[in-house]
Parts: sequence; structure tokens; C-alpha cells
Amino acid sequence: MELPPGPQYLLQYSPRYLATSLLVFMSLYAVTDFFEISLPSSLLILASFCARPGAIFIRHCYRNIKDERNAARLGAEIAPMNGHPVDQFYTLIQEYGNTLRFQMLARTQMFTVEPHHIKAILANQFETLRRAPLSSANSTPFLEQVFSTQMVRIDLVARFTLDSASEFLFGTDVCSLSAGLPYPETASNKNSPWHLNHPSHGFVESFMAGQTKLAIRFGFGLNWPLFEFWKDNIKPHRAVVDNFVEPLLAKAIERKEKIAEGDEVNLLDHLLKHTSDEQILKDELVNLLVAGRDTTACTLTFAIYMLSEHPHIADRLRAEILKVVGKTQRPTYDDVREMKYLRAFINETLRLYPAVPVDGRSSKESTVLPPAAPGQKPLYVPAHTEIIYSVMLMHRRKDLWGPDALTFDPDRFIDSRLGKYLTPNPFIFLPFNAGPRICLGQQFAYHEVSFFLVRLLQQFSRFSLARDAQPKSTINDRPRADGSYEKVWSGAHLTMFARGGMWVRMEEAQDA
Repeated sequence: MELPPGPQYLLQYSPRYLATSLLVFMSLYAVTDFFEISLPSSLLILASFCARPGAIFIRHCYRNIKDERNAARLGAEIAPMNGHPVDQFYTLIQEYGNTLRFQMLARTQMFTVEPHHIKAILANQFETLRRAPLSSANSTPFLEQVFSTQMVRIDLVARFTLDSASEFLFGTDVCSLSAGLPYPETASNKNSPWHLNHPSHGFVESFMAGQTKLAIRFGFGLNWPLFEFWKDNIKPHRAVVDNFVEPLLAKAIERKEKIAEGDEVNLLDHLLKHTSDEQILKDELVNLLVAGRDTTACTLTFAIYMLSEHPHIADRLRAEILKVVGKTQRPTYDDVREMKYLRAFINETLRLYPAVPVDGRSSKESTVLPPAAPGQKPLYVPAHTEIIYSVMLMHRRKDLWGPDALTFDPDRFIDSRLGKYLTPNPFIFLPFNAGPRICLGQQFAYHEVSFFLVRLLQQFSRFSLARDAQPKSTINDRPRADGSYEKVWSGAHLTMFARGGMWVRMEEAQDA
């Protein structure tokens, strides 16, 4: 019988804690006995149990002093420290600069939106600054319809990307679009049993819930079992995901021997040539589903949000699509390459709404980040420091993108602003990361998003947010810290999403 997370955690760490406390108690007892000092036993016990937290505090103070000396020796300086992770980073960087550090209990972390530093993290110092070492116990357990004027939630894009990703990864389209689209809570019609009981429905719900709970777990670090003491909150959702993936994996294993070397037709066939460990295969496929489904679904969700907020942009984009592709034809690769405004529209969506708004790395040894500007000192980074960076905030910096940085304008990727801002400093635009860990599915994502938008705009000409269908608790009427105003309340786990979904009304084009 497997123990719940809490007892497992205590069994793992209690011996180390108790050994320290016992050693301190025996030492104090011996000292008081030798010098004939009379102290209450309760005081000795209290001092013993406080020994380990005290040792952690002393070690933290020593590390701070050591870091300051090492920074001075290297001719560097330490990033300014202020605030707490729950504070709004935008407010902090306005006051303290584009790279800062903050304290989280006894752990020091850094945060940056500086392109020179992010370039060092992702490319120039890739070997020194590796992916942040999150606990394996944290992450391993999870890692064409036609309608007239009507209301739908952008659950459509999540199902579209799931079908696309499953066909690419497994060679099998799971046909989640066949489940139909959901009705809002306020609608008189209710979701049909076919929709609720469709095999993909449980997977979609558990996939989202698992990632949300995983994001909460990350916040507790290695101590997460204390907050899920008697029950692993992610395990039931991972079981649903596994039940969805396992039949597809079994089919692939059956045909494994029939596939000649070099004749693999999907990624799973290729992976089976290198390992037969089913757990490794499942973990890899779940990771790839997150990368292949959620990221593209995020981009499409916020792309449609921008179509609803900017009708003139939707009209211009649709005109280009009808001119190049036509009203009913499927777009070819050459068509996609020819549609410059479509690519600019996608890039502008990725700039303001990158699928992964925040990421991080960890220094395996002490190092320095390059100066952000001439005349400045490099920044010292102690060993084992987590460095968080936000491409979303970097993408919105007015000093990097111009005074209209918060305005959605695809033309910035076509007109003179391209040569003024992005061309001389390409690391200011990193929706797919960069360096050795650049997203392998970048071109696949561009083509998938392009295909969806082409087929959508061939059929529909007007988009608007259905705020009457949006759950009241997820309606956003407050401006962001950077001054921009969003009608959609976004959230993030591993990727960004719209809380409560994004409900829109779409009007069928009269010339379709």
C-alpha cells in the first residue's frame, strides 16, 4: 500500500531533522551538566527543535556575505533586492530595474526582463544556466463545423489542437471535435450526454485540472506534500490522462515490428525505436501534448480575442485570406508563406500573449550576467540560484518596442518599426525561446495557427465577446499594472489561458 504524500515526506526528512535536534539536545545537556547550570528541560527541548531552522538562517546569512565578496572579486554587482514573489513584477521592475532578486523564506531568486540577460540564459551561457531543477515528485505525476450567428466558447481551439497533436504524435486523430461545443451556464440548452461522456471530454478536463494543481504545487517547492498530506491531488487526473494515452500507445507497440527503419509515420513510432519503457513513453507523450496542444490553443484563443477587439484588423486579415486562398480552398504551404499580414498578426498575438509568459533556469555554478547597458557592471549570480524570466513583460517594454508597445498592431512586424526595434535586437521577441532549447515545433505551430485562422475567416466575418455567457467570477474590468486594459482575465499554469474560457459570438460571412 502506497503511503500518502505527507507521511512519505515526514519519513524522508524526519530522521535528518531529529538527528540534528538530538545532537543539539545532548550537547546542551552535557554543557549544562559540566558547568552545573540549571536549565528547565522544556527550554533545552525548545532550543533543540529550533536548532535546524536556526542553522538554516545562519547559513543563509553566511551565503549572502560570501556572495557579496565573490561579486566584488569578479567586478560585478548583485541585483537589487526588494519585494516578494506575490507582488506584481511589473511594479517592481519600474522601481528597481529590469533585473532584480527577491527573498522567498531562506531561498533567494532572481527575476529579469532584460534581453541581454535572457540571451545569456538561453544561449550564451546555456551550459551554466540549466532548466530550473523542479522536484521530480512535483512534475512527473502529470507532466470543420459551420454555424450562423451563435455563441461558442473557445473550447473549439483546445479540441482542434488536441486532434492535431494526437494525429501528429500518435498517428491517430482522437476526434474530440466530434463531441460538439459546450453551452454556457446561462443558456437554456444544456450540454448533451454525448458531449459530457465523449472519451476526450474527461481527458480535456483532467488535463487542464492537473496542470492547474501542478502550478499550485510548484509554489510550495519540495514541501508540497505537507499541503497534500493525505491525498495526492494530481494523481486522479494523471490516471484519466493515462487511460486516454495507453490504448494509443498499445496500438503503436503492436505495429512496432511491422515498421521498417526510417519508415516511421509519427513521433510515437520514432520513440518506440529508442525505448520500450512504457512509463517513459507516457511521460514523454504527455509532455509533448502540453507543448503541442496547450501552447497553440493559447495562441488561437488570444488571436480570436484580438479579432473581436479589432474589427478593422479582422477585415484586413480576411481580405488577404480571400485574395490569396479564396473562399473555400484549403491553404497550401505556399499560400501561408505569401500571406505576410497573417504572419504579422500571429506574431503580434505572440508578442502580447506568449503561450509561456514566465519560465526559469537555475545556475549550476556561480557566474555573471553581462551588463545590460554600456557603463554598467555585470550582475553576479550565485550557484544554485533560480532565475525567472518573463518574455511577456519584455515584449511589452516601451523602451524596446516603442511608445505604442501596449497597442495591438500587426503592422509593427511589417513597417519601419521592424528595422528600428526587432532587427537590430532579435532577442526582444522570444515567444518560442531561443538557443539550444528553442521550440522544436515552432514551424508546426505557425502552420497550425495559420490553417485554423484561414478556415475560420473563410466562414466568419465578425467576432465579439459574449460577456453575458462569461462566468461572472472571471469577468475582468480592471486595468493591468502596465496600464493596458483587458476584458479577458488570463491565468497561467504551464501555459497561459483564459479563465472561465473565452466565449464569443461569430457571425457567418454573407459571401462565404
